[in-house]
Amino acid sequence: MGTAPEYQPNYVMLNYNNSSTIRPPPQRRNIPSSIAFIYIALNPKMPEYNVASFDVNAFNMAPDFSLYTEFAVTVKANNPNTDISFIYGKDSSVVVAYSDSTLCSGKLPAFHQPGVNTTLIQVVLTGKSEFGSGLQEALMDNRETGKIPLLVMVKRTYFCGAKKFSIERSCS
Repeated sequence: MGTAPEYQPNYVMLNYNNSSTIRPPPQRRNIPSSIAFIYIALNPKMPEYNVASFDVNAFNMAPDFSLYTEFAVTVKANNPNTDISFIYGKDSSVVVAYSDSTLCSGKLPAFHQPGVNTTLIQVVLTGKSEFGSGLQEALMDNRETGKIPLLVMVKRTYFCGAKKFSIERSCS
């Protein structure tokens, strides 16, 4: 009756001051040092993205205050890592906005980018937006000066093994 169970329990009771001499199982003791070793050995770097070209195919305003836009964007993606490659998922997307109103959007193609590689990604962004007269006038004023401040939001989906990661980034 006073014998200990032959199996390890799934939980452990701590004493009143929450201190214990309990150690993690042997297979989990070296996880932090393993992660640090892998990080130092791989020396991971973030991929770099630049807009190689930005062409305006359509920027048409209608009398009913709607705007039809079509942009052709070429993005240069540089992976500086030697031992790390990226798999871009089909859920990656780009949205272009003006004054918190979406002008157009498009999807990035799904592809694999190996290490030490530069890839040109071509994306066509289309959209039809409803604007009020005040916002349309401000847009026309900016259009006449040749400088329209746009916010570009990119959502990239990566896969690492079976895990999916999403990263959102904005630039104006």
